[in-house]
This record gives sequence, C-alpha cells and structure tokens, in this order.
Amino acid sequence: MNERYRYRLALCGLTILLMVEPLAAIDPLPPHIEASSEEVRNAYIERMAQESLKEKLEVGKERYDSRMQFKNETVQHMRSEAEERIKIIRADRDSIENSEIQQSSGSGNTFIYFTCAILLAGMLYFRNRANR
Repeated sequence: MNERYRYRLALCGLTILLMVEPLAAIDPLPPHIEASSEEVRNAYIERMAQESLKEKLEVGKERYDSRMQFKNETVQHMRSEAEERIKIIRADRDSIENSEIQQSSGSGNTFIYFTCAILLAGMLYFRNRANR
C-alpha cells in the first residue's frame, strides 16, 4: 500500500472513532431505584413514560392551538382585505356606470334620432323614386 493511502485511511478511522460516542437510550435510573427490585424499577419507568406522554400531548396541543390561532388570524386578515377590495371595486364600478349612463344618455339619444332621420329620409327617397 501506498504511504499516502495508509495515512488517509488512518485519519478517516480516527475521525470516525472520535465521532462515535456511547449514547444512552434513556436517562439512567436514580441510585435508589437502581438498587431496588425489578417491580419498583418497572413501576418507575412506567410512571416516567406516562409523565413523558402527558407532557408530549400538552406540548402538541399547545402547538396545534397556536397554529390554528395563527391560521384563523390570517384568514380573518385576508377576509377583511378582500371585503375592502370588493367595496373599492363596487364603488369604482358604480361611479363608472353612472358616468357612462350620463355620457350615453345624451350621445345615445342623439345617435338614435340621427339614425331614424336617415332611415326616414331614405325610405321617402326610394318611395318617391318608385312612384315616378
């Protein structure tokens, strides 16, 4: 083997050994429980498991409640913004419709009268032409 390769291999092995630590799966038992019978130890472990479960459920419920409160506040905020936008849009639409009605009422009637006059003149012209 190459000397460089051995050096790298040793360095990797040392790094892995330093990274690995003995881990305990659970907290060690107190000395007075450790010295007592197996039934007492099992009861202690069961009680600690129940307390841990209760604490997890409480924390989960608090987190759920805070998330739901945040979602509700967000929905309320979005709803109020949407209502404001709808009011603005309706007000603008109403003002535009009112201005269009005012503008079209004057020019629309003039256009209709002008069109009727042209049609009447055309009918009279062709009628006189047909009678000759």
